[in-house]
Amino acid sequence: MHPLFRRTHAVAAAGLLSLLAGLAFAQPAAPAGDAKPAAPALTDPDPKLHAKDAPKQYNVDKKSLAIEGYDPVAYFPEGGSKPQEGDKNITFTHNGITYRFASKEHLELFKANPDKYEPAHGGWCSYAMGATGEKVEVDPESYVVDKGRLFLFYKDFFNDTRKKFLADKAKLLSAADANWKKTSGEDARTPETIASSKDAPAKKDSDKPADPGHK
Repeated sequence: MHPLFRRTHAVAAAGLLSLLAGLAFAQPAAPAGDAKPAAPALTDPDPKLHAKDAPKQYNVDKKSLAIEGYDPVAYFPEGGSKPQEGDKNITFTHNGITYRFASKEHLELFKANPDKYEPAHGGWCSYAMGATGEKVEVDPESYVVDKGRLFLFYKDFFNDTRKKFLADKAKLLSAADANWKKTSGEDARTPETIASSKDAPAKKDSDKPADPGHK
C-alpha cells in the first residue's frame, strides 16, 4: 500500500495525544491530497485481462464478502441514501462476490440490476485508484453516489480521501476508471453502459447531482 494511505487507528490516536501534549513529534506523512492524480493510462490493459475475470480483483474478505457486509442498495435513493449493514441471513452471490442486504426488497432490487449497485472500481478507494492506481481499503460509511455510481473511500483521522476526490472529481474519476480498466480489464460501469447492456432506457436518477455522502 502507498505510504500516503498506510494509517492505523493506533497511529492516529498516538498522533492526537502527542499533539495535545505539545511534544516535538514527527509530523505525519504528507496528506494524500498532495499527490497529483495519475494520468489516465495511455497503454492498453494486459490482453490477458477480461472483464469476466474482474471480480478476482474486487475488494472482498476471505469469504468473498463485499463492502464489509454493508448493503450496496442502501446507498442509493431507492434504498434510503444511507449506509446500512446488511443482514447475514439475506445474501446474494453475484459473479463469485457475496453481498448482504438490509431487507428482501433491497435484495430483489440488486438481483434485477447488479451492475447498477456494485461499487465502482471493485469496491476499492476511488480516490486512491485515481491518484496512485493502487487498491486501497475503504471505510464503508465514507461514500459518494454520483450519476448512478457508488464510490467508496479510505478515511482515517488525518486523511479524508472523499473530500479530496470531490475537490478534483473529473480528473480523478477519469484516472480511476482508466487505472481500474488496466488493473481488472473491466470498463467503467455508467448508467448509459448498463442501460445499453440491458437494451433498456437509462434510469432517471442517473441525472441527479452527486449525493455528498457521509464522513
